[in-house]
Amino acid sequence: KLPFLKLIGGVLLLWIAVRLVFDNHEHGEVKAERNVWGAVATIMIADGVMSLDNVLAIVGVAEGHLGLIVFGLVLSIPLVVFGAGAVLKLIDRWPIIVWAGAALLGWVAGEMIATDPWVANWLDRHGDPPDVAAAIAGAVVVLAIAGAIRFSRRKSA
Repeated sequence: KLPFLKLIGGVLLLWIAVRLVFDNHEHGEVKAERNVWGAVATIMIADGVMSLDNVLAIVGVAEGHLGLIVFGLVLSIPLVVFGAGAVLKLIDRWPIIVWAGAALLGWVAGEMIATDPWVANWLDRHGDPPDVAAAIAGAVVVLAIAGAIRFSRRKSA
């Protein structure tokens, strides 16, 4: 129930959703480590950063229910580990899946932002739209921003 926590998480999730559309083709360089502990630290940091979208999405969908959060995290880890290859094959065959996933993350982000205590209080004072409208707005924002970036990149290339 901390003010701004869901707002910040929702904004981060919106950013992650937009980046999802473009991260399929853009990969940065990772500095090689000289020892095992450096490599372990690099892997742990990368895993933590890449898992942020998963954690934020699960927390958003679970709406703060600790049991559902734990269940979602426990269930998602084996799915990611064992299902990643199959998902990549599906994405190669149907790239629209990436856009659908980004829209879903935008939907969850919109709900998170709308249900943040500070935002909800502001919305109550200015006419509270339904959560579904906020979720749809989140998905539309992600798709519009990703589409605009893609269009501008194609135009400049």
